[in-house]
Amino acid sequence: MNATLVIEHRFRRDREGKIYASSNSVNTLLWDRYLEIFDHLTVFARIKEVNEIISEEYLVSHDKVTFQPIPYYVGPKQFIKQYFKINKIIEAQVVNNHAYICRLPSILGAILIKKLKKNRIPYVVELVGDPWEVFAPGSLKNSLAFIHRYRSYLSLKKNVKTASGVVYVTEKKLQQRYPAGKESIAVHASNVVLKKEAIAKEPKRYPHKINHLKMLSIGSLEQLYKSPDVVLKALELLKKQGVNFKLTWLGDGIHKKEMQDLAESLEIAEYVEFKGNVIADEVLKELNQADLYIHVSRTEGLPRAIIEAMAQGLPSIGTRVGGIPELLGEELLINKNDVNALVERILYALNHPEFMERMGKINLNKAKEYEYSILAQRRNRVYNHLKKLVE
Repeated sequence: MNATLVIEHRFRRDREGKIYASSNSVNTLLWDRYLEIFDHLTVFARIKEVNEIISEEYLVSHDKVTFQPIPYYVGPKQFIKQYFKINKIIEAQVVNNHAYICRLPSILGAILIKKLKKNRIPYVVELVGDPWEVFAPGSLKNSLAFIHRYRSYLSLKKNVKTASGVVYVTEKKLQQRYPAGKESIAVHASNVVLKKEAIAKEPKRYPHKINHLKMLSIGSLEQLYKSPDVVLKALELLKKQGVNFKLTWLGDGIHKKEMQDLAESLEIAEYVEFKGNVIADEVLKELNQADLYIHVSRTEGLPRAIIEAMAQGLPSIGTRVGGIPELLGEELLINKNDVNALVERILYALNHPEFMERMGKINLNKAKEYEYSILAQRRNRVYNHLKKLVE
């Protein structure tokens, strides 16, 4: 049986027709997840034609995967211009005896679901984020955020309720706001791909006194969801208090130059490095070199990057949003946009190496719950249920 996945990730296609992801958040391991159950996978996504040479690390072409290009757009204005073309392409792909998997929230997924409902075709939702938090006051600089917040929330709640199966990335948070229907099979399974061999054997060890604190943050800079501005303002205060540190930020996007300029204006540029997107091996290298992981998002589902940091025995500071409180203890959490609280948490960690080791040990043990084979069993329950419904 064939399956179709609709996903918001933006891909690239080179002159030879090979498809590449735009970051290492998507790779061929994702396709294998579905191909364990289905014979072939079609991916609905935006694909941009490019001429430059791309690292093979981002190659996602697969013998059993077909890509259905959606007209490329970035942002709501470009989407509106392409809407009728997008709508027509998606409508033409809706057929019976086919399994549909919609990763939400997603405008493409919402369009597809509307047509599936019209034709009484079952579908599965993978719920990876929460528009109620994305469009919350203080999260976005958008005058229409209030309207988008309610419209997106109501649409998503309805689409989850009528799904035949739901895979939540959180254990409780998203389930409370977007409950599955009575006839649906619902499970929780993070999107992280964490193989047993990638989990550290022991937590990180620290000297009695940390003279130079190495911090790491990972997150896209396409939006300011990951609060790089908050992190930089906290670093400015740390510098004024005489703390010797370095922060490395992995992730790229349109706000990268803006954040580099902010670091310059705060006179901390020499202490911060924005490395952009890097390959998986480089991510692991940075995690192993770091003393402390910082992930103070304004909105989240269940962040894979925190789990990856936990899997290396790293203590991590996060915010009380999305599924982050399901991962980290209260002593490692702060409210979003709270610069002073972030400074306090960093200083406490710096001055208490034994606390860092204890939190690293707790994180490592928690990360083991997200090992790939454990999560695969849960997801497969939902995919097998969908397969039976459409056979």
